[in-house]
Amino acid sequence: MASKHTFRGIAAGLFLCGSLLAAIYYVQPETFFAVSNGSDEAIEDDNSATQEIVEEIKRENEELHIQIEELKAVVDNEVNEDESVIEADPLYISILSIEQGMTSKDISHKLETLNIVQSAQEFEAALSDRGVAQQLQIGDYTLDSTMTLEEIIDLITSQ
Repeated sequence: MASKHTFRGIAAGLFLCGSLLAAIYYVQPETFFAVSNGSDEAIEDDNSATQEIVEEIKRENEELHIQIEELKAVVDNEVNEDESVIEADPLYISILSIEQGMTSKDISHKLETLNIVQSAQEFEAALSDRGVAQQLQIGDYTLDSTMTLEEIIDLITSQ
């Protein structure tokens, strides 16, 4: 443990520090409490500068809100245009499986069901006009709704 002399030395040091701080406080109180006319004016200047900054930020905020509204309107217009394009032309991709024993009529109806062709009768007529109704090949074919009747016929009748 520490000796008596060590504790007495620490106590004396604390007493001297406290006395010194008390003397400074009573001799020069304005250093601890900065209250004067100059500081009041400085506070008022700071308040007016702060008010100016607040007003400037409010103006910028209003301008940004206006820009946001304009951008929202532009985005809404683009989204509406995109939706109309999407709604007007949906894309269907399907796999057509032609099995042994299927007729051109079966295939036409299956293509119509898969939304690859608009009309089964129109597809059958195109097959008959080209004279390839009996040349359909067995297999799996990937088709989409953007393909023309000729492209579909060429694909499913090719060797």
